[in-house]
Amino acid sequence: MELVAAAALAAFMLSITYAFVKIAERQGIAKAFIAALILADLFVILLMLLGIDRPLIIIKTRLGSTTITYLQVFLLLKVPFTIWSIVNREQLRRILG
Repeated sequence: MELVAAAALAAFMLSITYAFVKIAERQGIAKAFIAALILADLFVILLMLLGIDRPLIIIKTRLGSTTITYLQVFLLLKVPFTIWSIVNREQLRRILG
């Protein structure tokens, strides 16, 4: 399992870096930054689908139990930031130069 997680992390880093550089060359740094954010979201969703996730909190009720995982919390925080970056692309372009 650790080998799979290490390979997944390496693939993530390489794909994000490659996409960032290619988009920055053609479209500019602001669009490359947004593309990197979207790729990170897609990669986290892929990890969730593959089952590479660890439980953070297990909530037990009379009806059953619910598990909240690290990746779910990450997506909950990351997706609004990605949407904000897309909406405020002009402001992001001024910040990044």
